[in-house]
Amino acid sequence: MKILFVVEHFPCVSETFVLNQVTGLIDRGHEVEVYPIGKPVSPVVHPDFEQYRLQEHTWFKPEIPANKLHRLLRALKFLPRCLMCFPRATLQSLNVFRYGLSAANLYLYYTLLPFLDHSLDFDIIHCHFGDKGVLARLWKDWGVIRSPVTVVFHAHEIASLSDEQGRAVYGRLLASDALLMPISQLWRERLLSWGARPDRTLVHRMGVDCEQIRFAPKSVTAGVTVQLLSVSRLTEMKGLEFAIRAVAQLKPRFPNFRYTVAGDGPLKQYLDRLTAELGVSNVVDFVGPQSQDKVRKLLREAHIFLCPSVIDSSGCMEGIPVALMETMAAGVPAVATFHSGIPELINDGVSGLLVAERDVNGLASAIEKLINNPEHYAAIAKNGRAKVECEFNIRKLNEQLERLFTGEMKT
Repeated sequence: MKILFVVEHFPCVSETFVLNQVTGLIDRGHEVEVYPIGKPVSPVVHPDFEQYRLQEHTWFKPEIPANKLHRLLRALKFLPRCLMCFPRATLQSLNVFRYGLSAANLYLYYTLLPFLDHSLDFDIIHCHFGDKGVLARLWKDWGVIRSPVTVVFHAHEIASLSDEQGRAVYGRLLASDALLMPISQLWRERLLSWGARPDRTLVHRMGVDCEQIRFAPKSVTAGVTVQLLSVSRLTEMKGLEFAIRAVAQLKPRFPNFRYTVAGDGPLKQYLDRLTAELGVSNVVDFVGPQSQDKVRKLLREAHIFLCPSVIDSSGCMEGIPVALMETMAAGVPAVATFHSGIPELINDGVSGLLVAERDVNGLASAIEKLINNPEHYAAIAKNGRAKVECEFNIRKLNEQLERLFTGEMKT
């Protein structure tokens, strides 16, 4: 098969789920191209990007100049070719009466430009995030592409929308013949409530490569420095403030532990100040964004993984964090929250521990429970690995994805 991935950023170190699908399908013998609508957001590049020479198979649309005159002049440069290759699509992309600001600021027009230099002979157009699905449907309606369209819905593109907004934004896509793939049952129910077709809406998980993650369970023994770990963007939704406050509660009772936070983001300065105010600057280490190899090293050293996700002030939510899947596969017990699709990954008390969002006391109690109960700790490590191997194994999921694509080619 020839497959075109339409995504926001690529490569993107915080979205390894895209890379896992791309490389997995290549390993299965398929030709894959990737069209990122945006730009790379991190200087850290996953080694698979280079190993699979994905730079050669990644499209990049011309940058949209911020200056309106420069934007127009650059657009005019490509206009004759666009009108020759895609006359209807070009005119539609500039239709401000129908498409409003997206046409007026030339965004829709610029998304057409990479198609001028690439083959359009694809078996499947596979989109990550709902807005990319909307865009692909426009391309199909305009005659740019004819391939079946599949769309993975993750979280933020659904969570912050009211029912009225969701129907307005996604109505035409949901009613179309596109195959919709929400990553959790929670989001499938939301899409169905907005009018998605039940026969065209199915849960397809993101996953991790269990064969590349060594199961190495540890034990917490007296005198050992307990290593807590979080790997995430430093944003409100990640709930790291509450983890830090829980660490401050535990510090007087457990002097021998450290909390490492790998990642960067807009709350870095706030979290730095908070650790200072709570007197845990000597316990909490912010190590910035890390490569995949360094994250795996941190996991090998960690005893407990913290994922205290919350619904943020704008209503945004997680999907099911890949970092949680990786830590469970590695045999590191996780403490997380009853948030979004996380309970579909973690069975509370069996394959991890879950507490209410923003519950500092609950987080501290769960961490303490794991430290003080070695038998429970070992059982959770074993059950966590089994859960990921069974339901979130990228090799099984890519095989399933391949079957879905083959089925779409026959419809």
